[in-house]
Amino acid sequence: MQAIGILLLLLAVLYGMLWFVKKIGMNKGFRGKKGSQVTLDVEERFHIAPKKQLVVVRFLNKRLLLGVTDHQINLLSETEAEDDSSDSSSTEEFKKVMGQFHDKDSDS
Repeated sequence: MQAIGILLLLLAVLYGMLWFVKKIGMNKGFRGKKGSQVTLDVEERFHIAPKKQLVVVRFLNKRLLLGVTDHQINLLSETEAEDDSSDSSSTEEFKKVMGQFHDKDSDS
């Protein structure tokens, strides 16, 4: 009876921790708003292979191109981001370039 009570107490504590994390958020420092601007935003992902991808991330006023695998993350490029985040021309250009690389890779 004592073991069942301890198990129920442990489950209640775990449930409470889960509720707290969902309510407060673990990454609130990075996802918080600075004025009306989100400080961290994943703009685009391009999957190269299983567990390998290129990711364009906007952080503050920088646009970062990251190479992401299951073991590491590498910064490939860093540029200044425009103030207007609704401009999708750079995203479309990124998709076009990555599509060309993908087509070349599938031909060989």
